Amino acid sequence: SRLGELEHSPLALKKYMEKRVDPTKAMNEGNLLDVMLFTPEKFEEKFCLITAKKPTKTQLKSQKPTKKTAELIEKWKEFEAQINGRILITPAQFDEQKIICTCIEANATVLHHGLLRRDDTDGFKFQVPVDFFYHGFKHRGIKDADGYDRNGNRVIWDLKRMASRSGESLVRSQIRIMGYDLQAAIYCWPLDEKNEPVK
Repeated sequence: SRLGELEHSPLALKKYMEKRVDPTKAMNEGNLLDVMLFTPEKFEEKFCLITAKKPTKTQLKSQKPTKKTAELIEKWKEFEAQINGRILITPAQFDEQKIICTCIEANATVLHHGLLRRDDTDGFKFQVPVDFFYHGFKHRGIKDADGYDRNGNRVIWDLKRMASRSGESLVRSQIRIMGYDLQAAIYCWPLDEKNEPVK
């Protein structure tokens, strides 16, 4: 989203960054997939799986709730006390992202090149911050993975979900439309500046 605003104008980006944007369902699911795939140890810290049924507004406003409704409200209040600012996800959302995560882990390219090897010296670091100034603008982001494949090549990769797209030509078109190529260029720039090869 920020890249799209920047392509329009620096002023558009400034206005976008100054307004509050509530996370959408898709954004939460994207974050969930990132954590499940790259930093599973942070799942409990960032997400809360919904284990209680939320009462309706009518039930919450009821002056004389039934015993069943009162128990439902009580269980929901107990659950709310455990959220602590974490992102709420349903069991269905968790299961869906788990399936995607499993598919990525079993992907032939990922396995062949070792793109999920967790090694600080000869593998990949995950969720790596990027923060630098270039031509008067501060560029900030988070690379999903930065490291070396099995052949010693420096690789930076960033996961994108495009479930409604299939076929290489459609995917490449969507990359240009969404500005993902610009995002990749930003991630690679610190290495390009030093003339270090990166894929």
